Amino acid sequence: MLLTLASLVVVLGVLIFVHELGHFLVAKACGVKCEKFYVGFDFFEFHIPFTNWKIPRALVKCQWGETEYGIGSLPLGGYVKMLGQDDDPRNAEQEAERIRAAGSATAPPNAAL
Repeated sequence: MLLTLASLVVVLGVLIFVHELGHFLVAKACGVKCEKFYVGFDFFEFHIPFTNWKIPRALVKCQWGETEYGIGSLPLGGYVKMLGQDDDPRNAEQEAERIRAAGSATAPPNAAL
């Protein structure tokens, strides 16, 4: 039973990785900046009840170039966060300003033509 469960986790992890890699490669091919590439979610820390222990947001993470790669502590999927992507409409103006700042810093001089 334990071997079956471990096999399921490995197979789902590979499927999630390949799926998110597709999003990542298409975004990069289209020139979109990807801020994060995660297998698993890193949205919040888990506090274990009745203890002082907590499970961190990300089990492993590293920065390579402009993208942070990692394995999140909630293994129910994965995601690629692209520049300007924020699902909270209250942050729309702040994200638009970040895009403008990133675009002016990385755009070639004749990009407006």
